Amino acid sequence: MYWDFERESVVNVGRREAERLHDDTLAISAFGMVDPTPGKYAAEEAPTPDSRHEHQSKIPRLPVPALADTCKLYLSSLEGLVNAEEYAATQERVRELLAPGGDGE
Repeated sequence: MYWDFERESVVNVGRREAERLHDDTLAISAFGMVDPTPGKYAAEEAPTPDSRHEHQSKIPRLPVPALADTCKLYLSSLEGLVNAEEYAATQERVRELLAPGGDGE
C-alpha cells in the first residue's frame, strides 16, 4: 500500500511492486531528501570509531574560566534561590575553597 500523488489516494500493490517502489523512494526530512532504505550502504562507507576522532587534535580547546570567576557567578545565581542563612553558609564555603591552601588552589 502506498500513497499515489497523481491519484491522490492509497493504492494497494503486490509485494514485488512494493519492494520496487520502496527502492525508488526518497523521504523528506528536516534535513532534506533522504533515502529511507536501511542498510542500503556498504559497511565500509560507514564511519569507523577511529575516523570520527581523526581531526580531534586540530580542534581548538574550549577556554576554561578561572575558578574565582565561576564561584562569583555561582554565588550571584544563588542569591534569589536560597534564604539569607543558606547564602551566608555557601558564601563561607566558597571563601574556604578559594583561600590559599584551600581545595580550589
